[in-house]
Amino acid sequence: MAAGLAAGVVAGAFGGMSGPWRGSSGAPPVGSGRTAAPSLALSAGTARPAPFRAARGERAGIAQTVIGPPSALLLRGRADTMMMGPKPVGAAPGTAQVNVLARPKPRLSIEIVHDLVCPWCYLGVRRLMRTLLRRPELSFELIWRPFLLNPDMPRSGMSRADYVIRKFGGEERARRLYASIAEIGRAEGLAFRFDRIRRTPSSVDAHRLVRWAARFQRADELVELLFAAHFTEGLDIGEAGVLAALARSCGLDPADARSFLAGEEEADCVHAENLRAHRLGINGVPCLVMDGRHAIAGAQEPEVIERLLDVASVELAELQGTTGSA
Repeated sequence: MAAGLAAGVVAGAFGGMSGPWRGSSGAPPVGSGRTAAPSLALSAGTARPAPFRAARGERAGIAQTVIGPPSALLLRGRADTMMMGPKPVGAAPGTAQVNVLARPKPRLSIEIVHDLVCPWCYLGVRRLMRTLLRRPELSFELIWRPFLLNPDMPRSGMSRADYVIRKFGGEERARRLYASIAEIGRAEGLAFRFDRIRRTPSSVDAHRLVRWAARFQRADELVELLFAAHFTEGLDIGEAGVLAALARSCGLDPADARSFLAGEEEADCVHAENLRAHRLGINGVPCLVMDGRHAIAGAQEPEVIERLLDVASVELAELQGTTGSA
């Protein structure tokens, strides 16, 4: 990701940010991140979050994210180069010829900076997928970058009631915001059921599991399952049993998932990725970074995402053309 990434982030779409942490107990803040959302979600008096504090034991350096093919539930990140003309005699119905001499299309990297307990990220990812379905000619890879809205959250999580009081100052404000998000979600085919959530989890283990699933090309499908489990089913995605069951749902061995979760592998990498995002000026999620050059924050409409895809794709093609002719 380019060092000057922050300058390329599209501002003006930030909303639903974490408000000031209040409470008569004087309890320390649970989170220091903020959520980027469309302007329609902005509420009056929204304050900037507290300064980011790296979690204890955080390690410098960013681990490489292994990329797997997108979930069959959503799309395929591949675009074959097709050759026009009649099929050869004996070709199977529905098949097309591939021009093996043509230069392969450049593959666009799309980094998705997200938190799995962020409703705007669920919306943003769904809108990105809807946009990519409209662009079957694109070849791309999805890279899931962890972000921690609540880096100080205990790994065991906390009750939803306590979380809502500390984050919003009371249930009424939370209820209004959640109703707005649910309404937007319905238009995207998402069923937000905030009333089912009894516990707000730490998302560290869920992010760890996504990185583990990427080794088996199951990261994209697992992310979708994690969002749905938390926001529609109200499940605690910080609990090992829930995470193992979700791993099984996308074709992974639940026993292996439990064994992985019992350790701390990838935990430092999750914290390092979170710190890296802040250092690059990414303070709100979701944030989409295309080809390491162009970024946009917020759960943007497909039309906005598509414009960024166009710019990034053209630049990538031009770069490949220049390199190929050198």
